[in-house]
This record gives sequence, structure tokens and C-alpha cells, in this order.
Amino acid sequence: MPNNTLCSQPPTWYSTSINQSTPSSQEIYSYGTGNTPIKAINNARNNLLLIIQKKLTENDTLTGISQKVDTETIKEHLIQSFSKIEIKKKEKKDTAYYVLVSLNKKKYLNNLSKKIKKNEKKITKINKKAQFLISEKKIAEALSILNSSYIEEKMNNLYRYVFKVLSEKEIDSTLHPQKIHESIEYILKESRISIIDGDDQYVKMGDTLDQVTLLVTFEQKPAEGLPIVIKKNNKRIITSGKSDINGTIIIPKNTLKIDKNEDTFDAHISFEKNKIKWKKNSL
Repeated sequence: MPNNTLCSQPPTWYSTSINQSTPSSQEIYSYGTGNTPIKAINNARNNLLLIIQKKLTENDTLTGISQKVDTETIKEHLIQSFSKIEIKKKEKKDTAYYVLVSLNKKKYLNNLSKKIKKNEKKITKINKKAQFLISEKKIAEALSILNSSYIEEKMNNLYRYVFKVLSEKEIDSTLHPQKIHESIEYILKESRISIIDGDDQYVKMGDTLDQVTLLVTFEQKPAEGLPIVIKKNNKRIITSGKSDINGTIIIPKNTLKIDKNEDTFDAHISFEKNKIKWKKNSL
């Protein structure tokens, strides 16, 4: 809603149009006021953001995208997109400034479409490289490039979502890339963590465990270089490391301390999936 907290009487065009600040077929309009021109424009930008954000969150379902849309991510994206808003009207009355701004929806969606397709090509190229590395059993390297592109894929899904809601149609695309997250999930599904030394230890509360050796495998073969984190009670990270050439990770003596009977330790690969849990005083 436009900011009308200033005391001066707004211009006729501002007050009569105040309830029409909704997306039109070609442009999205917004109004703002402030005691400086910059504050008036910023208020108009914020109101424009609220108008679009409301439209997006009212339509938060789309195939391939999380049903719960991350409103903060939407906000960040939209703010970045508003660098080229057009000031349609501006006027000063008494000590207040009033502005009408617009976002050209056609131009915005055209630029967004180009960005989506460019990102799709990049994601497809990365995934092809990852699939090759997986076939060569170079799992750590594959996981590394997939990790770095995971956020890009999520953002591209968001761009698709924004495009669909504002244009009321799906974006045309000849690409149907395998999803980055699907490749990651395959690696995690086929990976295993097991204890090969230091199992069945019993200690008193306040004491620490002796050395523990873990084995990390992918498709039942030792996997080198996979990142592992060890958490206590599935919360605090105690230590981390990578599997060696034999797929093993050594957790040194005195690293894991038992403070209470309910304490557990968990070993996670990457995205905290595919884990083993160590219960109470024993592994």
C-alpha cells in the first residue's frame, strides 16, 4: 500500500489512482511518497515489490518447484530486477514528493526468459560432465561441481516460477535437462558409510571414545574424497574430513565425548543424507 503518512494533500492523479496499483497487461504500476525524491522512489519500489510478491505467493504451486515459495529469495530476486523501473509521474506538494513508477512486464519477462535459457544450457553442460565423472567413479569431483551448481538450479526454478505467474504461461524451452538435485540424490543413494574399526565401544559419561575408522563406498566400492561431517545429537558438528584413497576416514581418539546417556553421533555425506547413527555409549 502506498505510503500516505505525510501531511500534505497528494496530487489528484496520485489519490485517484491509489487503488489501481495492480499488475496490468503490459506494465505493473506502483505509487510512493516521501520527504525526499529518493525516499518517494524507494517507497514506490517497495510497494511494487509487495504487489508482485503477493501475486507470486498466491500462486505457490508449480510442477518441479517447491510448493512453499521462499519469499525472501523472491524478494531478493525482484529487488535486483527493479534497477530499470520507469518513473511515469513525479510531483512535489508542500514538503512531500509523490511518484508513479512502472515495470514494463514484457521487457522484464523477455530478459527473464533469456536468463532462464542461458542457465539451462549451463546446468545441462555441468550435468553431462558430472554424469561422465560418475561413470568414471570420480564421485568426489562430480559431487563438487554438482554442489556448486545446486543453488543455480534452485534460482532457475524460481525464475521459471516468476515467469509462469506473471505471464500466465510456461516458458518455451527445447531443453529438458536432468536436474542437478537428481544427480546429487543418485550419488547419495548409492553411497554408504560403515564402521570398520572401533565399533561396540563402551565408555562412562564424561569419557571419550577411542579411535574410530569409517569406510565410505559408492556402488559398493571404496570412494575417495567424499566429504563427511560428524554431528553430535544431529546438531553440533564435532569434526569433518574426506575419505582417503581407500575410502576410509579416521576419527582420532578423544574426539567424540559422551556427556550423557542419550548422546548420539551421526556421520553425514554432503547434504546430510545417507548417514549412520551411533547410539549412546556405543558405536
